[in-house]
Amino acid sequence: MLNEKTILIVGVRPGVHSLLTLFLTRTAEVQYAATVQEALRKISTHPYDLIIATAKMKGVSGTALCRTVKATPAWQHMPVVLMAEGASMSAHELEIQSGADAVVSSFLARTEIIQVAKRFLSSGLERSLPRVPVELPIEIQTGPIRTRGQAQNISRGGLYMESEHPIPLHAQLLLDIPLPEMGCSISATGEVVWEHSENASGQNGFGVEFVSIHPAEMRTLGHFIDLRRNVHTGTFSSAAA
Repeated sequence: MLNEKTILIVGVRPGVHSLLTLFLTRTAEVQYAATVQEALRKISTHPYDLIIATAKMKGVSGTALCRTVKATPAWQHMPVVLMAEGASMSAHELEIQSGADAVVSSFLARTEIIQVAKRFLSSGLERSLPRVPVELPIEIQTGPIRTRGQAQNISRGGLYMESEHPIPLHAQLLLDIPLPEMGCSISATGEVVWEHSENASGQNGFGVEFVSIHPAEMRTLGHFIDLRRNVHTGTFSSAAA
């Protein structure tokens, strides 16, 4: 390899692939996968420094690829950037729903793509959504059913929670999440993306991806996470001020 860093581009047309390679070739070695299935085969044998995928493609989408990467412990450290061109939702909604580390507007946005690539490829920068341990009692509503659970960790993209009551995979949830340090609660809609039956503590466990959060409440959640992270690392910040 001529470059230490490697980027995998997924799902774009050959002409677009050539264009992106031209944009990024000075930043890293660029490889290509035409489909999500091909990308998963490559990822399973090579730890890429950055994955760039188009959100909308035939067959399995780039959004699904991102979810798979972020749900796989051996891969979830790999940053994933989605290109929103042709997607049916806003960049903000796409980022929350997929768990992507970043979203760029178009494959033609040369400056934006280069800046994002450099940000994730620079050593010492945190690449994935930071997740903090918590013990937060949350209110859950799925359809007409209301129940309670306990969030065990949380990030800007979702949370892991436990509950005495089973909740089906892909269930759409309305969540009320208290943030004690912020003196408030936030509301979010989410989807159960994985689940397991009763664990050692007798609880059911669920991985939930946020689908929608009001931007102001997302900022509040971000401040809460930053504050908790600073406490755990022994540093302090005015982020929550």
